[in-house]
This record gives sequence, structure tokens and C-alpha cells, in this order.
Amino acid sequence: MAIFIIDIKKIEELKEINYKYEEETLSIGSAVTLTEITENDYINDEFEILVDSVLEVPFRPIRNMATIGGNLFDPNSVI
Repeated sequence: MAIFIIDIKKIEELKEINYKYEEETLSIGSAVTLTEITENDYINDEFEILVDSVLEVPFRPIRNMATIGGNLFDPNSVI
């Protein structure tokens, strides 16, 4: 049995935070770090509960490395 690990952090499209005012939608790429979420002005203004959840991770070095996709779907997630 072969095991493959694929690093998706260098796929630029997965590092994007997009919001469309007309459609009232927010899209966060799975490679966006938790720190990037806390530093985004739009998310801070409109999605305070998301920022509060991310800030539950007490150490900034972890927030700098951890991604929303990796922690959202990991059953052992810190969030």
C-alpha cells in the first residue's frame, strides 16, 4: 500500500480570501492561515465569531502555520 502526501500550500488559489458584496458571499481558501483570517478587515467587521474562534488557538506561531482547511476538517483540530 502506497501513501502519498500532497502539499497544497503553494497553490495560490487556495490562499485567497474573496468576498462578493453583491452576492453577500465569503470564500476562504483551504490554505489560508488562521493569522490571515484574524488580520482581514472584512472578516473582522462581518464575521466576529470566526475571528473569536480562531483566536482560541493561543499561540501565534501555531496560527501562523495552521490553515483553515487543515483545522476545520481535522477531528483532532485545535479549533
